[in-house]
Amino acid sequence: MLLLTPDSLLDPHGALRPFVCEALDAIGQMRDETGARLAFALVVRSSNDAAEVLSTLRELRLPAGPSQVIETNKPGVDATVLRELQERFSVNDPASECALVDASPGSTDGALPPGLPKLLLEETGADGMSGWPAMLLKIARKTERNAAENLQLVLPVLAAAEGVVDLQQVSFRPERIEAEGHCLISVEDSALGALSGLFLNLPTSFVIEQPDSPHPVAFKEVAEDTIQEAKAYIQSLRANGQLEMAPGETGQAEAGELEGMASPLLGQPTHYVETDETGRRILRRRGFN
Repeated sequence: MLLLTPDSLLDPHGALRPFVCEALDAIGQMRDETGARLAFALVVRSSNDAAEVLSTLRELRLPAGPSQVIETNKPGVDATVLRELQERFSVNDPASECALVDASPGSTDGALPPGLPKLLLEETGADGMSGWPAMLLKIARKTERNAAENLQLVLPVLAAAEGVVDLQQVSFRPERIEAEGHCLISVEDSALGALSGLFLNLPTSFVIEQPDSPHPVAFKEVAEDTIQEAKAYIQSLRANGQLEMAPGETGQAEAGELEGMASPLLGQPTHYVETDETGRRILRRRGFN
């Protein structure tokens, strides 16, 4: 059973942590080592804390969420928590049957049963992860005989966190997963001029094989012929007037370099460059995004 703290779901500003929605959805579908649905509850100091978290989750109309709440500010809290875990969730030994998911070591420690395993979102030690996607991987691998089934739920979240789309599995074992898809990759070459560093959606592959690593996804190097094909594609779009760029879009072009990219003699441009919120210049095709 998982015990989730408010800090594991919301950041210090009260906003949902990245991939919380996807994580709760995946957890809600997981099965524990007995084959039952993996139970999880929200552990809070007071009902006010619970109301804040649950209202934020309900606003998003999540398909799954921690509907059960355990308060830790009651008198004789150890006994209270132990009794609630036993009566409501059939947990007799929290140290072996539960795990606490928190952002970092903190406020709930003294109020919970001793020996409770802790999984931390913001720590770099043995129990630390780099956010919810990596945390999901660790949780799934702890479900023993149902780990393979649960990892199937985790893989799309890990891929999405790394920007991978069109996900396809190549090889799947609980201790090592190989997959492939497409993700945005920077194509750099001085011959491209102002277009050097443009991001294209290219084939990629990755491996997941470190169950306790804060950053478990390792990308394989993109094939050189794929990069060369991408360079030639960009040059072809430019040469044939099929690439439209807004004035000053790159901020790098020399005078006149971008002029003529969109030629009325060659028809309407089929592609354009978009700058995302992180500053990446991404090649987009009209009508396909």
